[in-house]
Amino acid sequence: EDGASVRVVMGHAVEHVEVLREADRETAERLQCFLPPKTISLDPEELRRRRSSVCRWLHKNRVPVEEDGNELRVAGALTIKAPYGPEDCCSSNQIILDRIQRLIQVQPDPHSETDPSRTGITSSN
Repeated sequence: EDGASVRVVMGHAVEHVEVLREADRETAERLQCFLPPKTISLDPEELRRRRSSVCRWLHKNRVPVEEDGNELRVAGALTIKAPYGPEDCCSSNQIILDRIQRLIQVQPDPHSETDPSRTGITSSN
């Protein structure tokens, strides 16, 4: 509107950055859309539960996955980092990336699954 423009430069091409002047409030708000979304902080126990849940889901769908520290490695071609959502997948193979992201998106909520120990239902064999 006011003649301003934005030029996006890939990170590997940046050699030097110099701040000429601080952005005013309006400009800073406009540029927020270029920043990655803020992630919520999860405690280590919740991250462990999410990692285990995604790992079980992938195994259930016959996807080879192994835990490597805090990351999940899928078929040696994809990495899933905390907090283990579809947007946390990284791979140079676009087909694998797309399939695993879609699989994680349709993962049922582990808290909504019926668990007899939580419902009080017992088996009388």
